[in-house]
Amino acid sequence: MKFFKHFFLLILTNQILASTVVTGDASFYYMNRLSDNKLINIPFRMLNLNILHQNNNFDVNGNIALEYRNRKDTDFMESSDPIDINTVLRELYLTYYLDNGEISVGKKIYTWGNVDENSPIDVLNAYDNYYLLHGPAERKLGSYSMSIDYYINKGTTKLSAVYAPMHNATRYPINDDEYEFGLPISIISEQIIKIDKPAEIGLSVQQSFNMGDISYSYFRGYNRAPSLSGFNEYVLTGYDDTNDEWSTPDGLTVFIDLIYNYHLTEISNLGGVLLFNDFTFRFDHSEFKTKDDNDINRYIEHPCGTIGFGYGYSCNGHASYTNSSPTEYKYIVNANTSVNDETGEVIGLFNKDTGKYDGNFHAYPLKQKAEYSQQTFQVEIPLTDSYQINMQYFKYKLNSYSYENPIDEDTEIQIPNISLPNECKDEATGTLVIDGCLSFNPSMGAPFALLSSETFFISLEKIILDDDLKLTLSSLMDLDKGFGELISFEADYDIGNGLETKIGLTKILGDKEQDNYIFNDLEDFSNLRFEIKYNF
Repeated sequence: MKFFKHFFLLILTNQILASTVVTGDASFYYMNRLSDNKLINIPFRMLNLNILHQNNNFDVNGNIALEYRNRKDTDFMESSDPIDINTVLRELYLTYYLDNGEISVGKKIYTWGNVDENSPIDVLNAYDNYYLLHGPAERKLGSYSMSIDYYINKGTTKLSAVYAPMHNATRYPINDDEYEFGLPISIISEQIIKIDKPAEIGLSVQQSFNMGDISYSYFRGYNRAPSLSGFNEYVLTGYDDTNDEWSTPDGLTVFIDLIYNYHLTEISNLGGVLLFNDFTFRFDHSEFKTKDDNDINRYIEHPCGTIGFGYGYSCNGHASYTNSSPTEYKYIVNANTSVNDETGEVIGLFNKDTGKYDGNFHAYPLKQKAEYSQQTFQVEIPLTDSYQINMQYFKYKLNSYSYENPIDEDTEIQIPNISLPNECKDEATGTLVIDGCLSFNPSMGAPFALLSSETFFISLEKIILDDDLKLTLSSLMDLDKGFGELISFEADYDIGNGLETKIGLTKILGDKEQDNYIFNDLEDFSNLRFEIKYNF
């Protein structure tokens, strides 16, 4: 129904505005696993509508996609009308043209960076990981933003600025057995601390010359994926009114509430394209500085969410003022989320002025910081007889990483019924161990950094049959932890009259000598796919 509303709006707009052009494509997509020939049921865009309206110095650009996912047999057991089609407004923005530039406002997909597919610079948009293995434009999510491009020096210098008032997060497949590119952890929304000031900014200057162009850019915003920020500890105890003190009964119950947030990140970038007679050289280099900017007060004000971990205990907790002055908080569980509802059990007190607890509730921020770099180098070499070879090298390096261990040596934090890596717990006492447990994973930058910190990519293209058929053979190799490899072959044929078809085969190879190796986990995603598309 939503799609038809959008479609009607486009048609109405087209009738009212004579200079409006609507284009698009309709496609059928099929993918099955090589291991067992079973259907891989993931979303695909079966219809794309592009709208362009021009009126003097104004343009209106829009893209509406119809996303389809086949319903499972069990869906009808959960709903009488399960949804298999979603309408996605990917872009809708207004552009005003100046004498020497342009200003855009709305939801827009941007292109930063110079290399194909795996640029660490191209960070203005979040990603849709369901479309990670598609092209760069297909995997991006539009950002509500305002941008300006201004040209000086007879058009050879381009100055750009982008402002986004809202944070944009990457779409991850959550608990989806059909697709492997999800989050390695399971998070509920109540565990993520809201960003107070989510605005993001990007600045860029690009200089063109005879052999190509060089660009410098800067970005300040928040990571697209949440990271561990710390944890809260809740000890269910009783309060002795007679002695005015907290008592700890035998068999006390401890709950650990993991807290996540989006780390603040600054990125400085240098990139360029150099054109030579026999080849083209592209490069992107980025320096990242990221940190967790939460303080202890953010933890105190954060509702604890669901922290059962095997106990079936739903916290539904909140912080409430104990008096008229907003300095002393008390934590209440088994109550409604209203701050005025003080029914339930009070499990702890915290004084923001003194920074002291009553011993029943503790907050442990980790204050993580990291600096890292990513760079991608690409060479394109045209060969004879319509051949072209492309090569790309990617490298990620962690330059520094630190965190504050909030746990004193004499503090024992028990973690009953919580599954943690062995290095994160003391097997003898069952207590939480921080040092040696935490590791850093980049949540910003090149999209394929989640596969490996060092890769080499090579592809060979051949165009035949009067440019109607393009054959592509490619390989992505891991140069870091093992001998993992992603091999792909595609045949893209232009039938004519707007009709084209594509057949693809992807084989993913792991390394059995490596434990906890991502390419091993991805082997089962080796697939054969078929697509037929009509462009209009």
